[in-house]
Amino acid sequence: PAALDKIDAALWSFAADSFLVHGIDSALGEERIATQPVLLSMTGDWHRNQADCLAQVGGDIPDDLTGLARVLFLFDADSLDTTRARWQLVSRAEGLSPVYWREGEGGRFEKAA
Repeated sequence: PAALDKIDAALWSFAADSFLVHGIDSALGEERIATQPVLLSMTGDWHRNQADCLAQVGGDIPDDLTGLARVLFLFDADSLDTTRARWQLVSRAEGLSPVYWREGEGGRFEKAA
């Protein structure tokens, strides 16, 4: 819940010209959930707003990635074992081509594979 609140706050306050319309599922009714371009959730049920992109922070990605054009998994160095297992799942998913980026010198991210 703390990470979800932090992401929500960042989306509201980052920059006026880069605002992303979004909502937290627990604060919305099912009708409004279905219309959210960006849905923040702890349930992992990405089908509720017909998403074609899943950005996962912590937790586990769903076994069924059907219908997704992109899966973004954000992790830190303490999560490498879990991350490797997720990489295998995404590698086997139909229609997805895994790519990863790593933080390089100076804090910039560079495509690694």
